[in-house]
Amino acid sequence: RLYELALYKLAWATYKIDNLEGAMDLFMELLDWAEEKEARSGDQTDLKPEAVRYLAIALADAATEGDVSPVEFGLSHLSRRGERPWSFPVLIELAGILKDQARFQEAIDAYLKLQQIKPNHPRGPEFQNNVITLYKNLVEPDEAAAARGRVALTENYGLDSQWYEVNKNDKVATSAATEYILDAL
Repeated sequence: RLYELALYKLAWATYKIDNLEGAMDLFMELLDWAEEKEARSGDQTDLKPEAVRYLAIALADAATEGDVSPVEFGLSHLSRRGERPWSFPVLIELAGILKDQARFQEAIDAYLKLQQIKPNHPRGPEFQNNVITLYKNLVEPDEAAAARGRVALTENYGLDSQWYEVNKNDKVATSAATEYILDAL
């Protein structure tokens, strides 16, 4: 517990002094440690959700400083450590942060990339619904793109989709998909 807290505080302090590269490395080290501890003990670590969030924030900030796409920067940066169980949750968090920061086009790109990476993810309909909403929230709303997004929502997550077949036993996911589709009509 003390190691986890110390590593988190070090990562946070490093972020606060604007050493984004160092902070990202430390948050990733904390996430690796959390995965190892969970594998050994079966218990979730306390600071893992916060480490995911602040790693995503640091990725967004670093992408802004470098004037590059946050999602592409995030994918590139995370891939340096190889595939990790926490990589996709960090990308989900990154998309949410971009949306919260009103960086709508970048958030659209992030949600589309999430669907491309894991087309059968249970939260896929939520990602696509966010895309539809974000197109309508652009400085110049893109109703045509939102309409195409509604069609994609139905095609990719409807009753006849591969996603539905893969997730048919996940009642929460299929109910959410149905609700999003009905709301989009």
